[in-house]
Amino acid sequence: MARKSFFSLLNLIGYYGCFYTINQYADKLGVIVLTMFSSFRHVFYNSNILYYIRILIALSGTTLLPWILGEQLKITIPLTLGIVAAALTDLDDRVIGKLRNIAITLLSFLISSVTVGLLFPYPWLFFIGLALSTFSFTLLGVLGLPYGTIAFGALLVAIYTMLGTIFTIGYQQPILLLMGAIWYYLLTLISHIFLPIQPLHNKLAECYQQLSIYLANKANLFKPEIEENYQQSIFDLAMANSKLVNTMNQMKVTLLSRLKKNKNQSRTNNSLHYYFIVQDIHERASSTHIKYQNLN
Repeated sequence: MARKSFFSLLNLIGYYGCFYTINQYADKLGVIVLTMFSSFRHVFYNSNILYYIRILIALSGTTLLPWILGEQLKITIPLTLGIVAAALTDLDDRVIGKLRNIAITLLSFLISSVTVGLLFPYPWLFFIGLALSTFSFTLLGVLGLPYGTIAFGALLVAIYTMLGTIFTIGYQQPILLLMGAIWYYLLTLISHIFLPIQPLHNKLAECYQQLSIYLANKANLFKPEIEENYQQSIFDLAMANSKLVNTMNQMKVTLLSRLKKNKNQSRTNNSLHYYFIVQDIHERASSTHIKYQNLN
């Protein structure tokens, strides 16, 4: 009986010892998994990495398309230029607003490219048409930052069309430019569907980064050796303030655009709250008018 109890005790000790060992390894494995997940999350939400991946996919598509279709490699040039023009005119907005901006941008690209293609063989008509279109697109910038960006892209497409004299058929280049732009906008829409708030967070992070630069330049005015480089420090502070105000204005336009139709967006409202914090800190930091030389 005593022998049987002894073996039962050994089995019980072995069972709990094995269970304890498994728990230890499980805890270590859990820490490893959480660390890997945190690192993956950091990489996944890194805006630069996602942007590079999107550009890689876009350029790979323009390179593979001629090879798949068996076309000449020269069609890669307008496809790539269309991607460049689309990337420079990509605007952050809610889904409906983004689709509207894309439609307006593609229509502007088409008008600009077709007009240049039709008038390029006639120098005088081309000169008059280019001057009128440049003036008209420039006036679009008065309506707001989005329209100014679209106008810049349309003028860029006009320049790209002038460079594309390798196409003898007039309609080829406008179509290829639009195909490249549509391909890039399709990728941006996919990323916007999966990560709708990320562009807003990127601009908010840029606001805080510019605010830190401004505060660092403000702190330089309190250094004891400021008398030697006082004017340079004042100039650096003014430049930092200009960049900060410009970034905050862009953030404000984006926030107003996203909150225009639906004001009950929790994540956008949180971003608005953090934007007000940046605005409040900037107002407090820029409201003093102390003569720092006399203070020293």
